[in-house]
Amino acid sequence: MCTHPDYLGRGYAGILLTEQIKRVINTNGIPFLHVLADNHAAIRVYERVGLKARGPMLGYVLNIKK
Repeated sequence: MCTHPDYLGRGYAGILLTEQIKRVINTNGIPFLHVLADNHAAIRVYERVGLKARGPMLGYVLNIKK
C-alpha cells in the first residue's frame, strides 16, 4: 500500500486495508501481508487493523543474463 506524503496520517490506508481484509475473509481466504522489517509506518497500520507478525519471509532475486 502506498500513500502520497500529503495524505499520510489520515487513516486512508487503514480503511482500504480493512475493506480488503473483509473481502478476503468473505471468500473464505486468509488475509496476509508482507512488509520490510524497517517499514515501521506500514507495520503500525497493519497492527491497528488487527494483523500481527508471524515470522520473517525470505526472498531472492535472480538475474539471469543470456
